[in-house]
Amino acid sequence: MHSHQRCLSALPRNVVQNTSDKKCSIVAEKDKPAKDDKTMVVIGTKNYQTMEEAEAKMKTEKDCLAQ
Repeated sequence: MHSHQRCLSALPRNVVQNTSDKKCSIVAEKDKPAKDDKTMVVIGTKNYQTMEEAEAKMKTEKDCLAQ
């Protein structure tokens, strides 16, 4: 793994939901939608430190379960 890949994988993550199709996904903290964004919303209030933590949240979040 290259050093820049390690840095990217260490970025905090957020679970977000597309407001039109209601699908959830995981994005890096730096890519999370702005508070006034009407197309994507952050699910929950926590930044997840690993992809596994974010995936676990997405699997238990009621807004994401209908996918």
